[in-house]
Amino acid sequence: NEAFTAEFLNAAREVFEMIDKDDSGSLAIDEICRAVDLKTGDKAVVDFLKNCGEENLMFLLNPKRLDKALKALDTDNSGEVDIEEWEEAIRRGLSKRLEQMQEERERRERAAAAEDEAFSAEFLFAARKVFIMIDVDGSGTLTKDEILKSVKADKKVIDFLVNCGNQNLQYLLVPARLEAALLELDTDKSGEVDLPEWEAAIETALANKIQARQEKREAAAKA
Repeated sequence: NEAFTAEFLNAAREVFEMIDKDDSGSLAIDEICRAVDLKTGDKAVVDFLKNCGEENLMFLLNPKRLDKALKALDTDNSGEVDIEEWEEAIRRGLSKRLEQMQEERERRERAAAAEDEAFSAEFLFAARKVFIMIDVDGSGTLTKDEILKSVKADKKVIDFLVNCGNQNLQYLLVPARLEAALLELDTDKSGEVDLPEWEAAIETALANKIQARQEKREAAAKA
């Protein structure tokens, strides 16, 4: 917001100077009319006013509303818009733009939260299915033998683990790392991976996936 505010105020001052052709420090009606003409006016002025957030400044671009807008801006009824009157309108515009930006951020955050919630539900459902696929004997725990067979032959299990987001689960696919991965996953040292141990690993995986999604959104927002 600080960067936007500084950029906005700087642009507003430059636009004032572009309109103020005689450098009098105030904007005469004819100066404004020439600058805002959509065919022959100053494009930089027009572009700024279109998005400035202050309706009277934006109405300068509408011939039918121009006179009324000028009267609203010319608060001392001098017949011109001086720098103080301009800056007062600019402050209103800035406040509106910042409000709009905050609303847009909140909208994006709500949308992202809803998307992450849906993703999480789908991910956890897939993780539970994979556990069941590996647990061939239905015992509720995964033996080393069951894991070895699944990571060699079951494509759905392999595809899930490759992209699951938990390094130890991914290492089940790497023969040289499998033993160490099993030791990490088997926290109660029972020699098997039970459902709570699996779910703990999946929660870590999900947290990593959600963080990666957030970082991707932030990078896209900056681009």
